[in-house]
Amino acid sequence: VQGIIDLVIERPGGDVLIDYKTDVSLAYLPQYERQVGYYAEAYQAITKRSVSRKLIWFVRLGRFIEID
Repeated sequence: VQGIIDLVIERPGGDVLIDYKTDVSLAYLPQYERQVGYYAEAYQAITKRSVSRKLIWFVRLGRFIEID
């Protein structure tokens, strides 16, 4: 898996990871959920910081999806 975390907001209670997508549908959402999960694991391992929220921002849909 290869990729770049688009945005991290550092917060005292746990950081927020946000990944941007330009799709016009949610067809690939399961793959994106896995991708963001990998990002969170890598981020926590490298920074030793916790992640409290993982979000995908679908730019063209104007919609956030929160990943569990």
